[in-house]
Amino acid sequence: MNLSSKNKPNPNFSMSSMTDLIFILLIFFLVTSSSSSIDFLPIDLPSSESSEQINKEDINIVVSIKKNDSCDLYQYIINGNINYCGWKDAESELSNLIKTINTDKTKNFSAIILAAEESTPIDECVNVIDFANKYSYNIGINVDELK
Repeated sequence: MNLSSKNKPNPNFSMSSMTDLIFILLIFFLVTSSSSSIDFLPIDLPSSESSEQINKEDINIVVSIKKNDSCDLYQYIINGNINYCGWKDAESELSNLIKTINTDKTKNFSAIILAAEESTPIDECVNVIDFANKYSYNIGINVDELK
């Protein structure tokens, strides 16, 4: 009596179906993990306890900071027409301008408005903010509307 079967098991196991299954699971986990929320660093936006409007009748000094090729340092433009190369020159002129405004009793000095280019390093902006803080002047920052 011959009990052997005609279909003998093949000792070679095919892994092609296993790799297909692994790739399907990999794609599934990648797709489901990317749908979860991404955590961002918390940013504390500046706030004020008392919001005061700057009167248009008051005198504001606008300090613009731009990169200038002729100047090794950043160029400070005070009130749109006075150009200074570097913060040291601009700081002394800004002090003199504020003293001149404060001696005239008909005018009221309100704030320093900082307007800087997007690529301006924060160190240059901190110079103006530190100046305003040192002398307890109001500071405003001019920003473009987000698009």
